[in-house]
Amino acid sequence: MDAEAVRRAAVVLAAMHPGVRSGLLADLDGVMRAQIVAMIDEVTRRGWSHRAVAMKMLDSAEPAGIPGNDSACEDLFSLSGHLSPGALACVLQAEGIASDDFRLAMIPTSFQAELRSALGARPPMPPQLRDATRVATKALLGELRERGGHAPR
Repeated sequence: MDAEAVRRAAVVLAAMHPGVRSGLLADLDGVMRAQIVAMIDEVTRRGWSHRAVAMKMLDSAEPAGIPGNDSACEDLFSLSGHLSPGALACVLQAEGIASDDFRLAMIPTSFQAELRSALGARPPMPPQLRDATRVATKALLGELRERGGHAPR
């Protein structure tokens, strides 16, 4: 099973009643069960184990938006509709988000591969560039809100 499928399964399973979840996990082979249990732990730690999040995952062929408890990244991922993968990779790197970060599963699949590749190819970011990127990102988000191109908050 690919990583995105494991993540989606983990979000759905995390929202289930523990008895139902245990029964479903018991039917999986050991390797698959271990992968999904590790992702369920991540989902739970991030506070994404809610029915509403699971329903979004089930209703959509694309990953759902960032769940509510990860609001610090909500704005960053909403930028995927306004920035190229390379530019968004710079923003995410400035925020300390790496190409293997679980949250990347929450952006459109069509954007993920190129974004992950761009993140993986980026050299270390000097502190001044990180700070400047954060300031520029904040300004862009403010501009998008003023124009109505950004819904959160």
